[in-house]
Amino acid sequence: MMESAASADYVSVTDPASNVLDPNSADLTIETWIKTSDTSAEIFSNNNANGTACTNNGYYLGIDASGYPVFYLDTNGATAGCDASITSQFKINDGNWHNIAVSVTRGTSAVIYVDGKAANSDTSVTSYSTITVTGNVYFGGSAGGLDAIADSTRFYSRALSAAEILSNYNAGNIEFQTRTGATSDPNDGSWEAWKPTTGETQLLSMDSDAVNWHSDIMASTTIATSTDTVIKAEGTGSLKIKMGMASTTANTVALWHFEETGTSTGTYLYDETANNNDATTTGTTVVDGIFGKARRFNGTSDYVEVSNENSFDFTTGGFTLGSWINLSYTNGTGKIIMAKYCDAACAELSYRFQVNGSNQLEILVSDVPGSNYILKYTTQALIPGQWYYAIATYNGGTTAAAFKLYLNGLEITNVGTGGAGTYTSMGNIAQPLRIGAAKSSGSIAYYFPGIIDEPFVSTRILSPDEIAETYRMGANRHLTRQVSSTDLSGANKLPFYVAADRTGTYLEAMIGESDYANYELASSTLALSTATVLYIKGDEIASSTSIKDSSFSGKAITANGDAKIAGGGKIGNSVYFDGAGDYLTIPDSDDWNIGGGDFAIDFWVRLTSFASENGLLMQFTDTGNFMRVFYYSDGILQYNVWSGGGNNSNVLKTTSALSLGVWTHVALVKSGTATTWYINGQSSGSKVMTYDWGNYTETLQIGRQENELSAFYYLTGYLDELRIIKGTALTPDQIRQAYEYGLRSHPITIDFGATLQTSDLISSATDYNFSLTATTSGLSATTSGLYLGDKIIIKENLGGTEYTAQGTVNAINANTGAITVPSWDSGSTFPSGNGYSPAATVFKWQREYFDLTGSLSTHRDAVTNLTLRPTNGAGGRTVYMDDFRYNTNYLTASSSSTITSSNNRYLQYRTIFTSTDTYVSPFLSALSTLYTSLAAMFPPVIGISGGGFLSF
Repeated sequence: MMESAASADYVSVTDPASNVLDPNSADLTIETWIKTSDTSAEIFSNNNANGTACTNNGYYLGIDASGYPVFYLDTNGATAGCDASITSQFKINDGNWHNIAVSVTRGTSAVIYVDGKAANSDTSVTSYSTITVTGNVYFGGSAGGLDAIADSTRFYSRALSAAEILSNYNAGNIEFQTRTGATSDPNDGSWEAWKPTTGETQLLSMDSDAVNWHSDIMASTTIATSTDTVIKAEGTGSLKIKMGMASTTANTVALWHFEETGTSTGTYLYDETANNNDATTTGTTVVDGIFGKARRFNGTSDYVEVSNENSFDFTTGGFTLGSWINLSYTNGTGKIIMAKYCDAACAELSYRFQVNGSNQLEILVSDVPGSNYILKYTTQALIPGQWYYAIATYNGGTTAAAFKLYLNGLEITNVGTGGAGTYTSMGNIAQPLRIGAAKSSGSIAYYFPGIIDEPFVSTRILSPDEIAETYRMGANRHLTRQVSSTDLSGANKLPFYVAADRTGTYLEAMIGESDYANYELASSTLALSTATVLYIKGDEIASSTSIKDSSFSGKAITANGDAKIAGGGKIGNSVYFDGAGDYLTIPDSDDWNIGGGDFAIDFWVRLTSFASENGLLMQFTDTGNFMRVFYYSDGILQYNVWSGGGNNSNVLKTTSALSLGVWTHVALVKSGTATTWYINGQSSGSKVMTYDWGNYTETLQIGRQENELSAFYYLTGYLDELRIIKGTALTPDQIRQAYEYGLRSHPITIDFGATLQTSDLISSATDYNFSLTATTSGLSATTSGLYLGDKIIIKENLGGTEYTAQGTVNAINANTGAITVPSWDSGSTFPSGNGYSPAATVFKWQREYFDLTGSLSTHRDAVTNLTLRPTNGAGGRTVYMDDFRYNTNYLTASSSSTITSSNNRYLQYRTIFTSTDTYVSPFLSALSTLYTSLAAMFPPVIGISGGGFLSF
């Protein structure tokens, strides 16, 4: 690998006497890897004097003034004009690694490729004669000037095909591991460990590691960790993470998770609290819920009942009622979510929480006879087939203003009210609490049609933030494990095991050398620097105006105008400003008194339009005392500070401009006497400022700035991950790490989930044959995502006890879904009686390969943070993690792929695909294996997607 620093750096090769690096009369290909932000620079040539003018024989591969790769070939000497002249359609000066190749077919054409894709061509290449060039071959030009890192530059005396160039681009993106059977029987379920693992080192065993993983302060309500000693990939245990499961808080009277799978009437559904307000079923069906299992109510006869308990009677006290609901249909009158209520001749009324006849969420409280009551309802109607997190709070008042209704974490302000008589208090009645129905006279009525999950009752009025956090289900919160500083600079993969009870992509793993690099939040256990005096992550739920400071100080933030949270941030959600009066304010603080000390401000921004003047950040006392960050319509950022008067010369501008519609990382750093702008990790202007950010007395404003004429200008676009750090100057390397966050992160996709087929269940610990269906998890076929050798997991909660079993799959019938395991792992448990039911959850362990090669080695040579981030809150999940390792090599080249085994064994291989390119994916079209044939050979077997068997 070669690195040049935009000075007189270059590498030269003396003109070989054999002329093998000249065009000659043959075809040719030039190929290189390069990482650069440079423009107007030469990469590779054999006659620097030729340049782009094509007045001397030779070739030239470089970057033009706009960042596009260019190639020129001249074979007619001093005669003006090029035999080939190509400019790529794709830029490469974005600071990322790119593969560039030029393939020239004499007499036909020349094609330039960027990252395996044809990027342009010249079809007028002549049949040139033997051309020799007397000049040297240069990397970076004879006078230097290229600012880049280059690697693996190659020259071929033939024209590589498009397939060969794509293959070279994907080189290293396809790796293999192999293993052979422990016996000659392919169905014994016994395999040796995957190899090679000679380059693997265990980072975390996860055997008893739960206490070492820590979430940020608010996430503790929806993310819980523990150690599981049955569900594990190796060793004695794994990390079990429950993400999004509702938890009890102070004054929770009852919380029912509805995880129990019993189907008969009278099945107990257990209360999570110590109050033991357990419920019993009448009808209802077990289904997948928002978290784990839930109950489906048929709308005609199903309900759940909790015996009368004084803690469900509130009289004049406040309460919160809540549940996840999903309507099947909307016809009918009141559809009860939960109620302590019997109307008409029964005349025992207290409260009801329901979807009314107009399909609006409604809360009502009443005196005992029902002649005096108040109610409130949402004016929006609920839509069948959608999950809603429905909440009602009541503060004990005597008018409908005492209620608040929430849907999906946000208070609903478009409401209607009603009532009768003069309401003073709720009745204390003998009716049981019912979920999914209420009583009318002597009969059960008002049945709920649909799914109910996680219902709860609290005698405390939950805050809007608590409600929003529960709805968020842990999305974009962090779960972090700090490790001793570990050098991963020489590693190319971070393999680990993961299992989860829901399919999909909803979890991200990341590594970093600091809390700053991983965008960590404040926690009582993480060492997030107290120098971070403001941190606006913008990860609250979409449309929320309750925007939080995630630094230790937790400053109050006020959203003005229509500033609010929006989806689609750079990391999670972001704050959106519409440019028409939107901004945030934060009270004055000593933390803004930077004085002459060091500081750093960094953020991600995505602009949607330019105005004549635009504000980002401001603290403005008067026209002679202020700090502001702003930009004009040219996109050039400006930092301007006046203290006690000043002039416009005290302005620091960026040397590069912001662009519309793309996320840009921005940092402003004062270190010592110099203040420096950074755009996308690169220095973009620096100077010694005349004045410092002083002790101003006004609020800090974000998204707005005021100029000397007292005119206000606003931001139009999105802002994400804004941090202000006082007393510490971030280093260029730290800034680059924050910008290249995505290169140190890995999205996790859970690719298998299933249910047991009713006709072929698991009856006991000695039943090793069963059938499953993966289409119930949204997969395309009966056994999609399950392969021989996978460790399959069965889980079910019956009677309040969670049973789990796992075993290694050694036979699969893809047509029928029939599965065989040779045995169940030690510690596996089975429900007595009939064993596992059709409601059991089926999933598996899968090996993830976190590719590290996209990040700089200097950004992972002292890793201290391993972080997990749920990337969306579409549902709760239980995830298991095990055996984190790092690796320096798998099988890539045939010369290093010798496989040893005993005689008469089956060989299994798995393919590890890696790509950071969204346009080109690595693929495997053929695999060849040389083996020694024995007299008694097994017949060939059919391979499987992503891996296969070879018999020999």
